[in-house]
Amino acid sequence: MQVGAVSDACEVVSVADVGRLIREARQAASMSQQELADRVGTTRQWVIRLEQGHSGSTTSKALTALAVLGLELVAVHDLPPQPPRNSLERRMAELLR
Repeated sequence: MQVGAVSDACEVVSVADVGRLIREARQAASMSQQELADRVGTTRQWVIRLEQGHSGSTTSKALTALAVLGLELVAVHDLPPQPPRNSLERRMAELLR
């Protein structure tokens, strides 16, 4: 993945989207759930629930407020490129070059 590439676009409209994004970024950084929890100042259980998309009042209400105000949440990252996992992804990567 390259920052700014169309294939990197990720619509974040739910807590599940936030959880997926956090899990992918944490894994790409080779960080454990406990390490993330320690750095955030929370518990591993909280990280697990967030990554599973459980609706916490703060996250859920923040996303709702953004939507009500017509705002868009954009996540920018500099994660290292991930190699294609299968032939379909390899073909798509070739087409996007």
